[in-house]
Amino acid sequence: MKSKKLLVVIVTLILIVSISLTIKPSPNPNIFQKIIQSIFMPIQNKVMYPINGVKDSINFFAEMKSYKIKNEELEAKNAELLERVLKLENCEAENIELRELLNLSKKYGEQDSVVASIVSKEPGMWFNVFTVNKGLKDGIKVNSVVLTHNGLVGKVVEVYENSSKVVSILDVTNQIGAKITKTGELVAATGDVNLTQKGLIKINYITSEVPLIEGDVIETSGIAGVDGIYPEGIYIGTVKEVENEETTLLSKYAIVEPGVDFRTLREVIILK
Repeated sequence: MKSKKLLVVIVTLILIVSISLTIKPSPNPNIFQKIIQSIFMPIQNKVMYPINGVKDSINFFAEMKSYKIKNEELEAKNAELLERVLKLENCEAENIELRELLNLSKKYGEQDSVVASIVSKEPGMWFNVFTVNKGLKDGIKVNSVVLTHNGLVGKVVEVYENSSKVVSILDVTNQIGAKITKTGELVAATGDVNLTQKGLIKINYITSEVPLIEGDVIETSGIAGVDGIYPEGIYIGTVKEVENEETTLLSKYAIVEPGVDFRTLREVIILK
């Protein structure tokens, strides 16, 4: 029994010495070391192969986790940069629009006009009827003309201390004294039930002799009659279609696309 224990101890010591010699080989091994290494190196390789495999797998997953964290950080930074770019683009667009409105305000005299922001509107896709943040304290009155650098918007119909209600040229109740720019022919521009939801208006009372074609410019006439509150020469829009009246061949009407985009209104100029 004791001999068996002694044998186990001896074998264990030999293995320990052998492994130490194979793990840390001497730069100038003697014959004994060479024999031990040649015997136990294949055994060590077989033992260490799965251990090294596990170690490599652990390192691989650790690196993958590190790459995932870095990728998430990059995605977060990209999202933040994109948000900043969008904010800058929006600010730039707003600044351009405000500069154009201010230039338009100077055209009519700073004491006679004011820049206003839209604070609410009636339901629907178009800014047909809406409220602005300027009122009596700013010198706004009923029938004050509303416009942007792109053209005529409409008129003020109700005024309160700090706000006003505006009806746009899309509304069927708004009739405007207008003219065809190239001929000076007087016409009436008005909203139309069938056209309002398309963002278009209609001009009536065009005699058949008038050479009106698509692309012709329509502007305010400044002449009292239909609604003489609008100063002369404010751009209304361009002719989109020309049709003959169904009731008579002596006159025709035209569908006009306004210069103002009534889906994206934010600020306007109000002439006092």
